[in-house]
Order: sequence, then structure tokens, then C-alpha cells
Amino acid sequence: MRATVISMSSQVDAIGQIAGGPAVGLIGSLVSVRAALLTSGVILTPVLALYRFAIRKGEPGGNSEVMEGPVDREKAPL
Repeated sequence: MRATVISMSSQVDAIGQIAGGPAVGLIGSLVSVRAALLTSGVILTPVLALYRFAIRKGEPGGNSEVMEGPVDREKAPL
């Protein structure tokens, strides 16, 4: 499962670079590198909401689905 998540993360990263890289590069060439960096920051801003969600989900008392204690492999769901 972990390898699948890491692989999916890498694929999404590559797709994002393919989709956004040329546009940001064009802004850097036509306007300035500063404008391209600002554009990249604006594009990545929605990720902050995902981090906030993940942090809150992992807080004590949150909706974390992390199991506490040892896992009985015979009774654990597949």
C-alpha cells in the first residue's frame, strides 16, 4: 500500500510539472523570474488547505483512524 501511495504521489507531481511548468517558464521568460516564483506560490496555495486537514485529522480527539496498541493479525481487516 505504501509503495502505491508513493508512486501515485510521484505521478501527480510529474503531471503537475508537465501541466504547469511550461506556463510558469513562459511567465519567467516574458515577465520576470520573480513573477514566475509568485505564480508558482499562488498555484501551490491550495495545498495548504490539504496540510491543514491532514494535521487536524492527526490531532488527539480528531477523526484519526490510527489504531492504538498491538494489532492481532488474525482479526485485522485486509
